[in-house]
Amino acid sequence: MLALHPKIQEEVFQELKEVFSDDWKRAVTPDDVEKLQRLDRAIKETMRLFPPVFHMFREVPQEVKLSTCTLPAGCVVSTMAYFVHRDPRYFPDPERFDPDRFLPEKSYGRHHYSYIPFGAGQRSHIGYEFAEMQMITTLATVLRKYRVLPAVTYDSLQQLEISTVARPSCGYKLKMLPR
Repeated sequence: MLALHPKIQEEVFQELKEVFSDDWKRAVTPDDVEKLQRLDRAIKETMRLFPPVFHMFREVPQEVKLSTCTLPAGCVVSTMAYFVHRDPRYFPDPERFDPDRFLPEKSYGRHHYSYIPFGAGQRSHIGYEFAEMQMITTLATVLRKYRVLPAVTYDSLQQLEISTVARPSCGYKLKMLPR
């Protein structure tokens, strides 16, 4: 998504320059991860549009009455993060890439389960925080050395292959230009 949005990629690069101004080539530290808020928001927005866990299955432990139907105890329901993340009640203009949706003041009051890239509640993915840290570390390392250019369109990314995780049918293609 940063390749498709060069202005936002440049904003992330400026943040990297601020954080790594003392030593451009040093490794990313946990303190750096905490400071890279713009990059973190870009990652969150990318996972909102393309959640790594496309759907989750849960067994209903007891009967649940909904406004339009009743779910019997023992039935299995599927929650599809891909569609939850595109609910305009929580994410206005849901197809637009806007990392600032995750600014604290814009996230305040948003339903806790409106953003579930790795599941939520007791059964959320145990490695979520580690995965987030790993994504920030990897991108902070790559983006300091390379400008990332698109090799596919946003529309082609929308054509998904669904298995345990969702991924674009065209794969993940990028062009990288040394900075």
